[in-house]
This record gives sequence, C-alpha cells and structure tokens, in this order.
Amino acid sequence: MTAIELIQDVEDQLAAIYRFPLVTSAVPFFMNPEQLVKETADLPTPRAAVFLTQTPETMDIGIFIEQQLFDILHEHNPKTELNQMNLDAYCVLIEELSHFHLLLQRSQEERGVSQLELEWQGEVDKLLIAGLLMSG
Repeated sequence: MTAIELIQDVEDQLAAIYRFPLVTSAVPFFMNPEQLVKETADLPTPRAAVFLTQTPETMDIGIFIEQQLFDILHEHNPKTELNQMNLDAYCVLIEELSHFHLLLQRSQEERGVSQLELEWQGEVDKLLIAGLLMSG
C-alpha cells in the first residue's frame, strides 16, 4: 500500500466514524523537508507536525511527517499486520491527520480549537482507528 493510499484510508475512516465530509485530502498539503526548515527555523526538527497560519482572510496549512515513518509504513504495511514494527509510525500518521482535519473542520465552521482539544482528539483517533484495524 502506498503512502497516499494509506493516508486516504485513514481519512476515509475519520470521515466515516465522525460522519463529516472531507473538506479536502491532506495529500497535497504534505510538506517537503525544505518547507519544514522554513517553518521551524532554529527549532528542533519534529518527527511530525501540522503547521497553521491564519488571518481573517487566509489560512495556510501544511502537514509534515518524516520520511523514515513513511518508509516503515511502506516496509511494514499496517493494513496487513499492525505490530511493534509499525504501530508507532501508524499512530503518528493517524494523529497528524486527525489534527489536520479537525483544524479544517473548525476553520470552515469559524470555530476555534484549543491545543488540549486537538491533542485529546488525536489520542482518541489513534486508539480508535488502530483498535478497529486490529479487531478487523
């Protein structure tokens, strides 16, 4: 399964679980390492993150997941078997996609979201989607 297929699968699951239409796919919003360096400047490079800049007129959003995590998911497809080799990488992917889509939904509704709520939702989504995969 390619990274794009895996991303779209997680997105489809989020949309089905929460019964919301996907505003867009996260795929075109993935950042390359050069874009990440521009965003993080002198900060340590994160394994994964969603970056959001919003003004009353515009919203810029990007999502970053380090290549090593995608390599793990490609080498150890979680759809085949979720185990100690790929669980962390899969959960990182789920959490960042959860953040991305919650931010988009709230922006579309013109509602805010706190950092606590964002992190809480990401934790719930990791457990829920990984649990559903393991039970299937």
